[in-house]
Amino acid sequence: MEEKRETAQVYYKAMPKKARKLAKEFFKKMDDNGDTKVSLIKFAGLMGEEGYEAMNNPTFFKEIIKNKNGELDFDDVKTLYYIIQSGRPMCGCSRKLIVGMNFTCVKCFSCDPKSLSSPYLFWPWKVCSQAF
Repeated sequence: MEEKRETAQVYYKAMPKKARKLAKEFFKKMDDNGDTKVSLIKFAGLMGEEGYEAMNNPTFFKEIIKNKNGELDFDDVKTLYYIIQSGRPMCGCSRKLIVGMNFTCVKCFSCDPKSLSSPYLFWPWKVCSQAF
């Protein structure tokens, strides 16, 4: 995950101002009280609202937090934003972010999860090598 964090920081710095503004707005949606911290409850609420059901789990939340204090800060949310924008898949078995090689069914690879009745139908066909 550290490599993803570093990449996210570079990605954010290289973004046009308009894109950085969108990332800040994404953070503000979770940080609704302005304390610059995002709890699991706030995170889960936004992930559900935005349709990121596969990321809406405590395991993934804990993976993103760099300082392990139980809350996301803006740097953690930059990493989350990068992961979302880059389209990194989540393992359908472990529900963890797939940071390395992954396997998927050829038919499911190009499937749009929004076209399915349940987004959970899509994710089990993307699995990390540890799931085997």
